[in-house]
Amino acid sequence: MDSVYMKKILLKNLESDKKCYIYLHSEWDQKKLVKLYIKDSNTQHCYEGKIEVKDFEEAAEELDISLDEYLDVLKKVLTTDIGLDGFEIELDHENKIMRVNRTRDLHIMYVEIQLQEANKKYDMLDIALQKINNEKSKNEDQVIEKALSNAIGAVEKVLLEKEEWKEKMLAKFLLILNEKKNKIAKLEMELEKVSTGGRSNSNAQMDIHDSSDDDFNASTQPLTLPETVA
Repeated sequence: MDSVYMKKILLKNLESDKKCYIYLHSEWDQKKLVKLYIKDSNTQHCYEGKIEVKDFEEAAEELDISLDEYLDVLKKVLTTDIGLDGFEIELDHENKIMRVNRTRDLHIMYVEIQLQEANKKYDMLDIALQKINNEKSKNEDQVIEKALSNAIGAVEKVLLEKEEWKEKMLAKFLLILNEKKNKIAKLEMELEKVSTGGRSNSNAQMDIHDSSDDDFNASTQPLTLPETVA
């Protein structure tokens, strides 16, 4: 069952100026009327509608509109509080007929539904209470569903934040690691320069020492004294 409605609707009353109402309980499967119960607030009589699909098909054909459009309007008429503007509902107790008339522009009978006395077991109050309980249960389900949805959303948010935190920490770690690598590379270069400079100085000193030794160890010519003249 798609939906159940319980509405108080103003009734057309030609006999007096007093406003009369009916309590209309209707059950729908999408746009298809499945059940219809009426309780007259003035006489307290209860009726059950005889739902015949062919009656709606014939009425839609006479009005030259699609069945879907016809049922859409009928649903609005029977489920709008007090009544839908441009339409009136008439209850014929003698012939046990409920008529829906379109009063806008041109007065046209929109539908005529045959009625019968409702089963004595039928109590509109019970239906109303059942509907209230159904709505309450539906609301509780919606509350639970909303709470569950919020909880799932919160968990997803925490996981997302955790993932973002991990990414930030990883980026920070890589940054620190690169800085450390750069510092190590710089120190290695400086050590290489120091080591290279030390070797150059040592080689220069060794060259000077070798040169001095060579001069000291060089071969000498014998000293020749000049001859004396006699």
